[in-house]
Amino acid sequence: MKTVLVLVAVLSVVVSGAIYSPIQQEKIRKIADPCASEQNIPLAESDYKRAFDGGELFEDESFSKKMAKCFLEKIDALSADGVISGKMVVEFFADGKTPAPLVELAEKCVSSAEGETSDDRALTFYRCFSKGKSASI
Repeated sequence: MKTVLVLVAVLSVVVSGAIYSPIQQEKIRKIADPCASEQNIPLAESDYKRAFDGGELFEDESFSKKMAKCFLEKIDALSADGVISGKMVVEFFADGKTPAPLVELAEKCVSSAEGETSDDRALTFYRCFSKGKSASI
């Protein structure tokens, strides 16, 4: 019976496709909830699920841009002049350890963050990061 329960638990994690660990998900929620409130963005559990699975933040791209920018600002990873700090992103997601793949991913995504505005750059960073992220990093 224990084997069946463990197997079900493992499969539920694998099938869910979550790219963020449970600790990371909780940390994200603590930042995203105030951002949604401040930006007047409706935030549902389905939005979290989609983001935790590596999908687009919202169907409305303007909401995605606002949320990505606010999130990076709140973790001190976006300067006033729109420069993204990979180091601060790594510190936020590191969970007490700093795996090399996380550092490499953050550096890659900082260098590929493009756009005319800091909103644009924040969203292109998020898309790169979520595409390369896995729950193990």
